[in-house]
Amino acid sequence: CPKTPAGVAVAASFDQANVDSTTGAIKNTTGVTYSNVEVQMTDSSGTAILLNTTPAPVSASINSTTGDATLSYEAQYLSTTATTTAGLVNASVAFTLTYN
Repeated sequence: CPKTPAGVAVAASFDQANVDSTTGAIKNTTGVTYSNVEVQMTDSSGTAILLNTTPAPVSASINSTTGDATLSYEAQYLSTTATTTAGLVNASVAFTLTYN
């Protein structure tokens, strides 16, 4: 990244193989209905990031001295039905960063 990041944009595109096209969350790959939850990614303020949009909205914090860019993500469970059950959750997603 340049040390003067004016005009530099960072976008993340998420592989859709493990993303629910309706909720935009990462599918629970433990089983089709196991526990009835998915994993929803959020930004650092807790706002949901819909991974089913391309590119997903991302805000990068860029250090003007070093040029380092930081993308902050958090994750939370998202219920996919009115009733959830105890159980394992396995979720992963691949992504590609694009710099302009």
